[in-house]
Order: sequence, then C-alpha cells, then structure tokens
Amino acid sequence: MGQFSSSFDSEDYDLETVVGAIEYICQYTKSQLNCPLVFYTCLFAGDDSYGNLVEQLFKLQQKWHFFIIDLYHDSGVNASIRMRHDAMFDQIHPTQAGYLKVWTPFFEQKLVEIFEQK
Repeated sequence: MGQFSSSFDSEDYDLETVVGAIEYICQYTKSQLNCPLVFYTCLFAGDDSYGNLVEQLFKLQQKWHFFIIDLYHDSGVNASIRMRHDAMFDQIHPTQAGYLKVWTPFFEQKLVEIFEQK
C-alpha cells in the first residue's frame, strides 16, 4: 500500500506502492497538465485491503485537492446493484446492463457536479 509523503516532489514517491503511484499521478497532473483530476472508487471488493486503500485516497485528497467519485460508500449505487441481479459480472466488474443502468448515469451526474464546481 505504501505511505503518503509530505513532499510535493515526484522523486520522493515510492512508485513501487499504490499510494506512491497515486501521488506521482497527482503531482504530474498538477505540474504538467494543470487540469482537474478525478479518481473513482469501486464497489465493495470483498476484503479490508480495498477499504484501506479508499481511506488513503481520501487522505491524499486533502493534500492534492482532487475529486473522488465514491462508489464504495454510495448506498444508492450499492442498493441499485443489489436490486439488479444482471448488473455485475462479479464483485468488481459491471456487466453491460450495469454500465447502462447504474454506473453511467451515476458517473454522468457526478461529473456534471464536479465540473459545475470548477
């Protein structure tokens, strides 16, 4: 998983870890692209390690000020998935019906909200 750094210098990030790689993406986006950055979380992945990653992502958001589209904690999306038995191929991957009926409308709504803030 890795630890996040107090530094804003890309040479200080451990790219062998998930957190270091996320920090590198944040630094690169800010310095080279100067555009909004959005990460999204997946639905419940079945173990605590993904929950820990989501926690780290929210901590990194405080440092880097990016946006998060949070499927992991969204009770509405999770309820929709449970109601639609054809929505998910497995715990992680949506089916075509899942994308059409649940994921795409949710992402469209959240992206509009994000860009209205900018």
